Amino acid sequence: MTGVSRRAFGALVLGTLGIGFASIFAKLALATEEIGATAVAFWRTALASTVLLPVWSLRRRRAPPEVGTGPA
Repeated sequence: MTGVSRRAFGALVLGTLGIGFASIFAKLALATEEIGATAVAFWRTALASTVLLPVWSLRRRRAPPEVGTGPA
């Protein structure tokens, strides 16, 4: 396995584990009477945004400009 494919495989495994355990953690959080469903949804989104927004920003900078989007 090359270095890139190892990193890709590691990302795949971590993503799979994250998706697999997300519902379990949400059910555990909702099992306590202290936290509501809205709070769980907010924090799931907030924590995911801390990872997804920087990745989206970097990909957007590296992408070539789209045809027809420049000044007229």
